[in-house]
Amino acid sequence: THGRFGWDWDLHTELRLKSCASAMVSEFDEASGKKRSPSQPEMDRARKLHRLASESRNPSEARVASRHLAAMAEQMNLDAEELSKSSTEPEIKFDRIRVENPPSEMEEIAIRTANRVHTAMGMEGADRLGLGINHSSSCGLRPLLAKQFLDQFKNQENAINLSCDDCEPLKLSELLALADDESRSRWDSLELACGTGRGSPLPELVLQVRRLYSSVPHDGVLIASPSEAMFHAMHAMLTKGDTVVVQWPAHQAFVEVALDIQARLLLWTPATRPDGSLDFEVSTLRAIMGASSPAFSPKLLIMSCPNNPTGWLPSREDHAEIVEICKRHGSYLFSDESQRGLEYLPNTSLPAAADVYDLAISLGSLDPLGLSGLNIGWMVSRSICLMKRIADLLDYTSPVGNQPSQVLALIAVRAREQLLHRSRLLIKTNLGALQSFCNKHSNVMTWFDSPTLSCIGCISQEF
Repeated sequence: THGRFGWDWDLHTELRLKSCASAMVSEFDEASGKKRSPSQPEMDRARKLHRLASESRNPSEARVASRHLAAMAEQMNLDAEELSKSSTEPEIKFDRIRVENPPSEMEEIAIRTANRVHTAMGMEGADRLGLGINHSSSCGLRPLLAKQFLDQFKNQENAINLSCDDCEPLKLSELLALADDESRSRWDSLELACGTGRGSPLPELVLQVRRLYSSVPHDGVLIASPSEAMFHAMHAMLTKGDTVVVQWPAHQAFVEVALDIQARLLLWTPATRPDGSLDFEVSTLRAIMGASSPAFSPKLLIMSCPNNPTGWLPSREDHAEIVEICKRHGSYLFSDESQRGLEYLPNTSLPAAADVYDLAISLGSLDPLGLSGLNIGWMVSRSICLMKRIADLLDYTSPVGNQPSQVLALIAVRAREQLLHRSRLLIKTNLGALQSFCNKHSNVMTWFDSPTLSCIGCISQEF
C-alpha cells in the first residue's frame, strides 16, 4: 500500500495491461539454484499479486496475477504457495487516529472500484471499450468509459439519455433574448479574429466571473473549457511520485490524469448510512491525509462540491474542516464546483474553495444555466503563481479562445440569477415525478435524495 490506506493502483493498472508480462519480474535476480528468502520489496509485491490472484472478480486479471506470482517463485526456487505464505502483512500503527474503515476494508473498496467495469459489463464489454486486460498500451490515458458507453447510442433515434448531469438546455434564441443592449451589440458585431494568447479571454467576461467570488484577484481567473482547465491544472500541480487523494466515485478523468502523471493515488470513498445512502465522512479523510509519511504527504485533494454522482454536499462545518485539513498538510485543493448554485434549500450554498484557501482552485461551468453545449467555463484561485503555470500550459492547447462562446457566456453570467431560477423550478418539478416513479417501483429501486443539491442523486437498483 502507498501510505497506510491506498491500494497500490499503479501496480493494479499494470496488471490490467497486456504488456506487463516481463516488467513484473525484471527486478529480481536470476535463480542461483538454491532457495532464498524474499526481500521486503519482493514480499510486498508477492502479497499484492497473491491478493489479486485470490480476490479479483476479473478472471483474466486473476490469471495474470497468478502467472506473475509463479514467475517470481520460480526465480527464487520457491513454489507460489510458499512465497505467498512468506509475504506477511506489514504492521500498521494508527498513532492515536481513530479510523472508521480499517485498511483491509478500504483496500477491498479500491479493488471493487477498479473492477467495476468488468463486473458491470463483463470481460467482453470491457475489452470492446479498450478498458480490459487486453489494452494495447502500457502507458498513457485510457478511454473515458462514460463517453465510450454513450457513444454506442448516439445514432439511435429512440435512445433517451437519463444520465446527463446538466440542466435542460436553452435554445440560442432564448439566450439572446436575455442579452442587454451592450451584450447584443457585441454579439451582432463579433469578429472571429485571432486572439492574443492565454485563451484570449474576453475582459468583460473575466470581470463578471470575478464578481461571483469574494476574494479572487483579477489575475486569478482563467476562462477555458472545464475539462481542459482540469487537465492543465493537474499537470501544473503534480509531478511523478506525488500523492493525490481523490474523492471517489468521481469523474474518471480525475483518476486517469493522476495515474498518467504517475502520481500515487489514494481514494476517499463514502460510507453507507443505515438507509443505504452514501456519506463522505470527514473523519475518514482526516485519517487518509494524515496516514502517509512526511515524504508522501498528499500534494493534492480532488473533490466535487457537490459530489457528482452521489449528490453529497458537506455541511458548512464539514467543508471548513476539509479546508483546514488541506491547510494543515499544505496540500492543494481542487474543488469541482460545476453544479454550484443549484441548491434549492436556503442557506445551504457553501463558499467557494478559492475564497477560503490560498492553495485552492474552484472550477466553474455554465452547466447549471443550461448551457453546457457552449463548452466553456472558468477556473479561479488566489494563487497567482499557480494560475500562471496553468495559463502557460493553456497556450499550447488553446492559444485562441472561442470568441462566440465567450460572448454567449457573458450574456449568461449577466443573467445568472434568472437562469438559475429557471433551472431550480424545472428540477423541483421533475424531482417530484422521479420520486413518485421510484416509489411506484420500490421493489426494484430506491431514490436517495440529497437534502441540499438539486439535480444529482443516487438510484439504487436491485434485480
